[in-house]
Amino acid sequence: MGLALPGVFAAFADSQITPDPDEQYVRRLAEDLGLDASQARMLRIVQQRLDSEELGLLRETSFAQLPPELQRALKQARRRLSERMNVVFTDEQRLQFDKMIEAQGSGSGEVK
Repeated sequence: MGLALPGVFAAFADSQITPDPDEQYVRRLAEDLGLDASQARMLRIVQQRLDSEELGLLRETSFAQLPPELQRALKQARRRLSERMNVVFTDEQRLQFDKMIEAQGSGSGEVK
């Protein structure tokens, strides 16, 4: 078990080093505009709502409709997600998850 932990930490390390771009944006605006803690918290909620709406639109979009550079970026993001999930799953869970993905047709590259 102890030997697996470095792999888990390494898989998630890049997301732990710096805040995500949305959080960086909120922090920068809070500093530049002198927002108080309550305003910054509300701005985070507004940003999360925007993210949710954008994600909804992306999910309704056919993968083939996306520009090639966005298709590549999305495939890379999915590959990173898969690598991180594989660190968490046992071998049996990984096989079971792969079968679930195949059954859903996610291998086609479509945004679900």
